[in-house]
Amino acid sequence: MKSIRVILALLLVACMMLAAGCGSEPAPKADPTPAPVVEETKKEETKTEAKTEETKTETKTEETKTEETTEAAGGVKLQTDSSVANITVVDTDWVDLVCGGYYVLAKTAADNTLTGWGRNSFGQVGYGVVRDDTIQNIQPVLPKTVTFAAGEQNSAAITEDGTIYIWGASHSGQIGDGTNTGYISPTIIKNYNETGDTIVSFAMGQNVIFALAEDGTLYCTGKNDDNQLGAPEKVHKTPVVVLEDVAKIATNGTFSMALKKDGTLWVTGEGKRGQLGLGADVKDAEGWTEVTSISDVAAIALGEEFALVLKNDGTVWGIGRNNKGQLAGTTEENTSAEWLQIAEGAAAIFADADTAGMIKTDNTLWMWGDNSKGQCGVGSDEKKIETPTQVMEDVKVADCGYTHAAAIKNDGTLWTWGNNYYYELCDGTTTNSNVPKQVLAR
Repeated sequence: MKSIRVILALLLVACMMLAAGCGSEPAPKADPTPAPVVEETKKEETKTEAKTEETKTETKTEETKTEETTEAAGGVKLQTDSSVANITVVDTDWVDLVCGGYYVLAKTAADNTLTGWGRNSFGQVGYGVVRDDTIQNIQPVLPKTVTFAAGEQNSAAITEDGTIYIWGASHSGQIGDGTNTGYISPTIIKNYNETGDTIVSFAMGQNVIFALAEDGTLYCTGKNDDNQLGAPEKVHKTPVVVLEDVAKIATNGTFSMALKKDGTLWVTGEGKRGQLGLGADVKDAEGWTEVTSISDVAAIALGEEFALVLKNDGTVWGIGRNNKGQLAGTTEENTSAEWLQIAEGAAAIFADADTAGMIKTDNTLWMWGDNSKGQCGVGSDEKKIETPTQVMEDVKVADCGYTHAAAIKNDGTLWTWGNNYYYELCDGTTTNSNVPKQVLAR
């Protein structure tokens, strides 16, 4: 019996050893609990949303900064308005223009949008980009424009709903909001919009702005040290009435002329070259004074120290300085305190600095005076053109700045010539031209 127990014990040990070497594999260790896919996805989505929100916040912050910067500069941000920014300028779609000192404002038929280019050192082009001293290409400025004006450092416009916008420099408070703050975009000027009168046109020179109401009331703002405003104080930062019953107004910044509805001509300001038409002995007018030396006037235009009038019979007359041919060969003297007949058959006149021009009743454009930058557009390198010389045919509107000029033909094409230092010619270069060049949309 004892032997049997021993044998059984040995067999049990043997089986245990066999089981240890050949038995079934041990149960595998449990894998770590897998991260729930749904939860990870949700977290990633949350991160993405958070990132998106951050981006939105950053974008919003940037927009706010931009708005704050623009508003601080007095802008209206019209350059980002899709109604302006998305306009299509067509090369044969121009309807009106004016020349500022070294820039051009021109209106296209596309929503009556005002555009501009050229010197912008004071924001006078109105594109709203203060860092650009010059605007090289056509840029949108203001939609739904009815009438507009340009000076050396300021521009103004009236839109279809009658709103008045003014922009540019305000060194002498000429913008009219009671401050010396300038604006780089068209800005609604409360004081001019709330005169109680319907403003229909503007005229401006350096540091001077006139606004003419429909009923003939003449308002002004700006510098008056030469009595060029004909106003009581030396500076006016808010609009003041200076004349009534006015039909047309012109200024160059040192003297001004007004044509009243009754046909009388009035003048104020500096006149040392005889340009006031008050006689050789009158060097300045300290307030609005009637000019009796000429009558039957239909239109007026002023250069730096000379004046032009267009009579109802189509004759053009000039007075004042003549050192650069401003009086078109009517005298050999450098000045004239008497009115001299320059031309006939004219329908419109314009002038600036020492250059002048007219559009005749047959739609031909003629120019004379200073031609140092080719601004007379007659293809000559002569420094002055002393005889009215034809420039173009089929012209409906033209104007000149200090040393450049522009015109729109009846086919809707726009042409520029003269000085191009500030990209006034809008041709992508700074090369002057003594002949008209068409402005092409690029």
